[in-house]
Amino acid sequence: MSSYMTVSKPKNTASLSQLGNLYQYLIALKICIESADGAILNIEQYGDITTEDYNYEIKHHADPKCNLNGTHIDFWKSLSNWVNNRILLSSHSKFILLTSAIVNNNSSFYAWNQSTPEEKFTIISSILEGINSSNHAYSTIRPYLNNVFEFDDSYTKDDLLGVLEKLVIKHSFENAESLYSSLLEHSAFIFAKDNKRPALIRSLIGFIVEKGVYSPTEWDIEVNEFKEFLREQARKLVNNEVLDFPDLKIDTEIDTDTYDKDFIKKIVDIPYPEKVSEAAENYTYTQNVLLVMAERNPHVLKEFSKQVNEAGIQLSDIKEVICLEIEDIDARKLIKKSKILYNKASLQVKTGQNVPSNIQKGIIHTHIDQSDFHWKIKAEDIED
Repeated sequence: MSSYMTVSKPKNTASLSQLGNLYQYLIALKICIESADGAILNIEQYGDITTEDYNYEIKHHADPKCNLNGTHIDFWKSLSNWVNNRILLSSHSKFILLTSAIVNNNSSFYAWNQSTPEEKFTIISSILEGINSSNHAYSTIRPYLNNVFEFDDSYTKDDLLGVLEKLVIKHSFENAESLYSSLLEHSAFIFAKDNKRPALIRSLIGFIVEKGVYSPTEWDIEVNEFKEFLREQARKLVNNEVLDFPDLKIDTEIDTDTYDKDFIKKIVDIPYPEKVSEAAENYTYTQNVLLVMAERNPHVLKEFSKQVNEAGIQLSDIKEVICLEIEDIDARKLIKKSKILYNKASLQVKTGQNVPSNIQKGIIHTHIDQSDFHWKIKAEDIED
């Protein structure tokens, strides 16, 4: 029986996918803080990360025992990508497969980095031979194998040898949790107290993510600009200011289902119909910003949830004060006080420093939509 066996893989989940994205951004962050002035880092153009000299494929695995064996898709997909981009990346000295997977001493790749291009070609040819003699289809990696080994006038064995010469496997790299922990202790953040460093890293990741939102096809991080942003965050920490989170400018179209949400119904219930359109717009904008940011930086979800909860606390306090001021339970006066509550909340609720006004209002509406809070003040809300 052939030694090449298929390995069952865990099903992909949203959380694992987000963790993989976060791992890529953490590595980009590490490269940025350790790069020389004037350097430029690119994300997702010809690989996961590209610097002036190196092109990286970044692979994260939640399982600490994950083994990079000869038939692992991470290797073959990365090699196929480098074959396709070999001309565009001809000036780069290394193609680096950086992975948290391990390479055992019985792996085909155990001595990879010490091998010559011809020896590397022999290694992958042996893997191909084993696959071809196996009863398994290997349908997942077969397209990449074909791309690597199908030579013609425009792509020869010598071209492949050139790619293999540059290909380095950096295996057993620290996983996302370990990398995050090591970044918390990085000397670049020595100015920040321990309890401030997580927020600092979130802000720096936000800086990296924002570049991709504005220019997804040219996701360039200029190290000089990055370091200037880091210096600004350092200044704010020293002055005991709250960190800024990047403000995204996103055009939004309001879904018709938005008008069926509870936060809209509660505005109509006041009644305050002239505020409905603005509320729907602010809510939609905030949710779309959250969607974009959370896709690239899952930490945003936790921060957003904290601000929604804080909005709820402040709303309850404002409503209580207004209710205490009401002396005459009259229907028209209660409507007026309800409108005052709505407007005071827009002006007074602050869940963080430097939160854009429309997002702040969107946070308020998110809380209203998720809670039993009502704008409309009723007789039972008023204490004797």
